[in-house]
Amino acid sequence: MRIVLSLILIIFVSFPSIGQRVFKKGEVNEKSLRKDAKIDKLVMNYGIQFNFGPAYLMTGRTKSYDIPGSSGLGGNYEVNPAGRLGFNAEFGFTYFPLWKGTPIPALKKSRILDYIEGGVGFKQLGGKETIGVDYDNQNPVSENGIGKFRNNFVYMRTSFHSIVFVGKAKIDKSRKYYIDNALGINLDVNVVPGNKLYDDPGLSFAPPTEFHNPFVAQLNYCLGFGIRLDRAWMFIPTINLPVIGFYEWNGVNAKMNWFSSEYWPIQLSFKFMKLREKNRSKCKGARINHIDKQLLRELEKNN
Repeated sequence: MRIVLSLILIIFVSFPSIGQRVFKKGEVNEKSLRKDAKIDKLVMNYGIQFNFGPAYLMTGRTKSYDIPGSSGLGGNYEVNPAGRLGFNAEFGFTYFPLWKGTPIPALKKSRILDYIEGGVGFKQLGGKETIGVDYDNQNPVSENGIGKFRNNFVYMRTSFHSIVFVGKAKIDKSRKYYIDNALGINLDVNVVPGNKLYDDPGLSFAPPTEFHNPFVAQLNYCLGFGIRLDRAWMFIPTINLPVIGFYEWNGVNAKMNWFSSEYWPIQLSFKFMKLREKNRSKCKGARINHIDKQLLRELEKNN
């Protein structure tokens, strides 16, 4: 009996110290509270997005042509186009619709359309063209000319996105990584057109040239790899490829004419997406439970 009473006494004496160990002064620090505050954040279904990155004009191979006989000169010429590095920058919105979508069981998705985004931006696209002319006459002569340009666009863009989550890593209860596919439309205006003359205009023969309209309307495709940084922030490296140019129409493609060549723009963007946040404690009807109160008391003691 004495042994039992002794054990009960030991437990009774040590229990308060065990209980105090959980909320011991200094145990609850600002770092842990900040972590709890992040978990306590609510994200809305809309926010902002901004992106920036390099842009480039892809081209075809060097092409050779015969000089037309009507020109009075015999021979041939080569057209060698090349892209130049440019850039793009954009700021806009993102919106996750709340309506019910069409489920895709094979991909374990509840909807096809996951979110919509849009923005306004600026991009610079540059290229160059080298012309080599060889004349077949009594005194063979070779001439070379080069033309460089940089076109500067202000644009508006909107796109419709579908995402597929991959991997096992998670942020809260959702997976961290996903593949982002989108179709969109961009409307561009060439506000500062590039050069339309060769650096050396003294060529005896100049091939025909064509320059696309200052206004451009295209259907584009975007492919990105999304990384959720937390509940609100996402980072999505994205490649953007125009698929069809509605205006100026150049066949079922998105090629754009400049000098004697065709160019196909491509953009690489480093996109950041931020959903609007709201604290649960600021929501109407929210209450602080006894654990929250204890954490606040301990924080005041530590300060």
